[in-house]
Amino acid sequence: MHAYNISLLKENRHWPQVYFFIDHVPRFPNNCFGFLYNRVTTQCVPTSGLSPYWTPPTVDEGSFYFQDVCNAYPYFKQRTAGYNTLTVGWFSNPLNYSQAGRSCACLNARLFVANETNRLLIYQAESFGVTSAWLGLDDIISENTFIWADGQPLSSYMTPQIFNLLIPDIGTSNKDCVARNSFDNFFSETDCSEKLAYICEKPMCEIIN
Repeated sequence: MHAYNISLLKENRHWPQVYFFIDHVPRFPNNCFGFLYNRVTTQCVPTSGLSPYWTPPTVDEGSFYFQDVCNAYPYFKQRTAGYNTLTVGWFSNPLNYSQAGRSCACLNARLFVANETNRLLIYQAESFGVTSAWLGLDDIISENTFIWADGQPLSSYMTPQIFNLLIPDIGTSNKDCVARNSFDNFFSETDCSEKLAYICEKPMCEIIN
């Protein structure tokens, strides 16, 4: 990446320097949607986006400014099933349930919510061939009362599609988080401390090609 002196980028003296750069970063090649500004050197380093696979910038590298648009999250893709088109990101770096949820939140996303059949089909397609992965569903607050990552309860209609008519592990210590089984396309309660892959979704987000 090349460093740019921020004083050379400010064309309109009435605009704050950082806002000018944020507005114009899409003009740079390679899909730059943010930058690091070092107040000591007054230099800017363009950045391409956010990902849980990348090491966060250090304080010495400068302050991070970011244009929050869907294209700035390179590991997210649009997937469609029926009338549902979702923007989802599959991440193979294993995290426990809480860490996975926070990782999604850092990407302005949430753990995947499969509260409709078409949504479940998208999840199953994304996780095909994977040993196991977190779903955005748990009964942490109240045993056997399952709540999606968007705060909605698991419906009676979706329950057999998620658990395949199997009774969840009621009362089992720490098994309050739901993950895809390693042997089929259904799910089961899993110890929340286990480290698994996960899928994030960005609601109301459209990737522009």
